[in-house]
Amino acid sequence: MQLLKFLSIISFLLFIGGACGTAKTTDVKKQETITGKLSSKKGVMNRISCYCFDSGYLTTPSGDIFAVCFKGVKSDDIKCFDNISLTGKFESVKITPKEGEVCQAGTLRLFMVKSFECN
Repeated sequence: MQLLKFLSIISFLLFIGGACGTAKTTDVKKQETITGKLSSKKGVMNRISCYCFDSGYLTTPSGDIFAVCFKGVKSDDIKCFDNISLTGKFESVKITPKEGEVCQAGTLRLFMVKSFECN
């Protein structure tokens, strides 16, 4: 059991290092801004981590939840998780994992963040 847990962790670490599977993105439409409460999942073993390491979920005041990815943007600088505006565009990210990897094949629509602003 310990060996299986160890192998799962190693597979996950290899994935976040960029050594796993194939990820393809499809650009979708124009840049836009979404506002709400951000829940970071950076460094957390979560389904979204298979698609983007520096990621999270943004919940709008109306209750909509968006998966977000901070690719090329330093999310470590964010200090306003409760009221933030994210600017970027939606992309569909498809992953095809290699045999034995922890992540499953699939597609996820992510909001790729280009910038953020505290409100």
